[in-house]
Amino acid sequence: MKVDHCPGCGKQLDAATKIPQGQRQPKPGDILICFKCGDVLVFGKDLKLQVAQLNDLLGLSASQHRMIDQAQAFIRKRRSK
Repeated sequence: MKVDHCPGCGKQLDAATKIPQGQRQPKPGDILICFKCGDVLVFGKDLKLQVAQLNDLLGLSASQHRMIDQAQAFIRKRRSK
């Protein structure tokens, strides 16, 4: 992915990990989580990071929502130390 910044906290982001693991470049509509603040983001049409909106999340499965919740809980716990 090209270097961008989290629209929530401003953290420079220059990599993304596909879950489950695999080799693929991000595409518009892909969801990611900022590892600093935990905001749920989405790649826009130009692959620029945007804060995810409700309609971006509606198509996710229950297991994908659980993964987001778990990742955010981990990030919040790490930040509180």
